[in-house]
Amino acid sequence: MNKTQIELVKAGYEHFKQGNIPAILAMMTPDVSIGIVGRKEDAPFLGIRHGADGATDFFQGLHDAHEIHLFEPLRYLTAEDKVFVWGHYRWTMRKSGVSKDTEWLHVWTLRDGKCASLHGHNDTAMLASAYYGQPVAKLAATG
Repeated sequence: MNKTQIELVKAGYEHFKQGNIPAILAMMTPDVSIGIVGRKEDAPFLGIRHGADGATDFFQGLHDAHEIHLFEPLRYLTAEDKVFVWGHYRWTMRKSGVSKDTEWLHVWTLRDGKCASLHGHNDTAMLASAYYGQPVAKLAATG
């Protein structure tokens, strides 16, 4: 494993846990690609955004959507310019009051000591259902 890559990613997670979004933004390339893989129409915090404004919008959307009670990166793996991180978090959606625990996978792409992309892979159907406070089947029928 490339310890330098993992140390950079761990620093990003520490900034996130502390709510220090400006420090995370400073770790990103100007053309960063960031977000949770999924459709923004399913929940406003889903989807991939680009550039500094997109990264700011992403973190604001996360904050607006849910309160995070526990955020744990658990396992790191590096391959070439990528760092794969498996983790788990507990949250409550602000709109619906629904609380859940879920696992996630983040794929970081690093370039010149900065984050060029950060794509989260989550159970987006469960996130959308929790956001709206409706069962997934009902969402599909109304969407």
